[in-house]
Amino acid sequence: MKKYTLGKTGIKVSELCFGALTLGPIQADISVEKGAKVIRAALEKGIIRAIGISTHVVGIVEKVAEIEEIDIIFPIINKIGLGIIGGSTSDMIKAISKAGKAGKGLYAMKALGGGRLIGELESSINFVRNIADINSIAVGMISENELELNIKIFNNEEISQEIINKRIKPNKKLFISSFCIGCGTCVKTCPNEALSLIDGKAVVNHDLCILYGYCNPVCPVFAIRIL
Repeated sequence: MKKYTLGKTGIKVSELCFGALTLGPIQADISVEKGAKVIRAALEKGIIRAIGISTHVVGIVEKVAEIEEIDIIFPIINKIGLGIIGGSTSDMIKAISKAGKAGKGLYAMKALGGGRLIGELESSINFVRNIADINSIAVGMISENELELNIKIFNNEEISQEIINKRIKPNKKLFISSFCIGCGTCVKTCPNEALSLIDGKAVVNHDLCILYGYCNPVCPVFAIRIL
């Protein structure tokens, strides 16, 4: 697998970054034992050597490019612009380019749009891989099968659709994170009336939800995910 130097930090990173958020209690909520097994299979020993910032906002990427004390930027970027604030996919790519020229290390997040682009797995990941200044891409994984599949993609190995179908977790469901602000935008968008507001938070009725996915892109805080 390719490795890159992360901006001016001197840190070597693999092109594939292990995204661990999906393991946790606000998403898949898998057991500590199962999560540890996946992490042990994926991660190498390392130490903290740099300061970074994670953001969905184009303007923040542009501003941080000018701040010497911040070494690494972790921006959202995907081919349909899902979750990008203050601009389009093209605008974010320009901001990433500015940061890259300033010597910042750049990880990318949500290349799969929070799960919405899982059906276009290879093309969505490769879209982000082809952005010149991106050093590594964080991809959420909750099983060794997903880990093996993603490694094949990043190693440019040929993958049949049959393998993709077998290794991507079936029976996905809609999850709403605890940081939902209860704005109700998703409730108005759902054509199947599977969402409602209870105690100031959006709640999904899984018996009615058939994963249209219309709610996902309209959430202003990116609290809706399909896993």
